[in-house]
This record gives sequence, C-alpha cells and structure tokens, in this order.
Amino acid sequence: MTLASGFQIKENKVLKLDVKVDPKYESTKCCTEFSMTCATQHYSRVVNDKQAAKIVCDIKIELFRDADNKTKYVTISMSDIGIFEAPSEMPKDDFDRMLHLNGLTTMLPIIRGIVFNITSSLNIRTSVLIPNINVTKM
Repeated sequence: MTLASGFQIKENKVLKLDVKVDPKYESTKCCTEFSMTCATQHYSRVVNDKQAAKIVCDIKIELFRDADNKTKYVTISMSDIGIFEAPSEMPKDDFDRMLHLNGLTTMLPIIRGIVFNITSSLNIRTSVLIPNINVTKM
C-alpha cells in the first residue's frame, strides 16, 4: 500500500514583505491582531504530465500598545506564494481538496517561521507566533 499522492510543493516564496515599526514604541505585553486570507489559482496548461496551481496568502499582523487597539507600534504585511503540482490524471476536485488542506498545512509552518524570525529580530516585547489555524474553516 502506498500513501504517495503525487501532490507536492514545487516552490514557496515571499512576494511582498513590509514591516513598519514606530520608533517611539514601548515594549508591552498588550494586544496582537492577526488576519490571513488565501486564494488559489489553477494554471491552465499541463506540463510534463503535471497540473499546477498556486496559493497566495496575504497576512497582516498588528501589535498595539493599548487594549483599545488605537496605538499601533508594529505592522507586518506579507504575501507568500506556494506553487503545487499533481499528476495530470488527478481529478480537479481532488486537486482542489489537496490544495485547500495539504497545501495550506504545508505553507503555514513556513509562514509561521518567517513571521517568528522577523519579529525576533525587531527586539520587541516577544516574538510573534502565528496561532494554529483550522484550515477546514478557511
């Protein structure tokens, strides 16, 4: 019995990264706002008997000094892309399911590591660790 599906990530890269830090910030342990949206796009052609698609995730993290979320001292905006492929004989519905579940669960640790490393280097309160996300609800 084989568990291999032929579905795999071919590439992951950060398309955009913007970090803004208010130089007057104070190290606090207050509030973090996190948002993430992801979209998939299939490529129309099959190459080397493989179909391909990409997932683009846009992430925004804001750190606030106060509980009212009025005084922002750090904003991180990032776009990350993952390119995935599967055998051409895999039905499109199966490929979509694999993209949604396996693709996102492959990309999340990569995104989590990037955000953690960036916030570690900013020397602010504590590093930001993106929470676990239920990809079945995205």
